[in-house]
Amino acid sequence: LVLLPLSTWMLHSQPRSARFWLLLLASVAYGVGVFGVTVAGNVPLNEALNAVDLTDAPPADLAAHRRAFEQPWNQLHRIRTVVSVTTLILVVVACLSQPTEA
Repeated sequence: LVLLPLSTWMLHSQPRSARFWLLLLASVAYGVGVFGVTVAGNVPLNEALNAVDLTDAPPADLAAHRRAFEQPWNQLHRIRTVVSVTTLILVVVACLSQPTEA
């Protein structure tokens, strides 16, 4: 979360290149699509799951909690996975792109 934006910032003072734009896009995608989704989606789900009393809850209640939790949890992880892979591809393409001649 630190090195990717730092790499983008280091290219900011140079003439704009494909490498800069790819790293900028990767930084924004990672910040919003991975970190943002984790903070706004996964953490509240984890806190809600932590609040469930597993010791005294009847099986029907546990099944209801699982149904309410599982679909959003899996959807958020799909989003994070797709964005993480996309970010990786953008960074690899940026690393392989030709540097701008000064």
